[in-house]
Amino acid sequence: MGFIINLIAVLVAIVGVLAVVADGAYLKLLDSVAKKRPGGEVTRKYVSKQWPAVGVAGAGSLVALLMTTGGSVMDVIAVLLALVAGGAAATQLKNVHRKYGESS
Repeated sequence: MGFIINLIAVLVAIVGVLAVVADGAYLKLLDSVAKKRPGGEVTRKYVSKQWPAVGVAGAGSLVALLMTTGGSVMDVIAVLLALVAGGAAATQLKNVHRKYGESS
């Protein structure tokens, strides 16, 4: 039973890390495009304000991944932390994409 809890915790923590990486990559891409366009200063300011949230979510998801090396109680805490960090990153990514993404 402990192995299954640990496996679930590791998978959730990895998904949390991937969500943070996706958020950071999208912000980096948006910043890169804004540098090349006239009038992109507003977008660059918005992106620079989003980086601290990515850093906090990244730290949380990495701590959650490290916590999976503990026992079952640590695994449950790691799942909760990874869900919060990954969920925050995914929500931020959705909001940034909604604001600057392609309109259909």
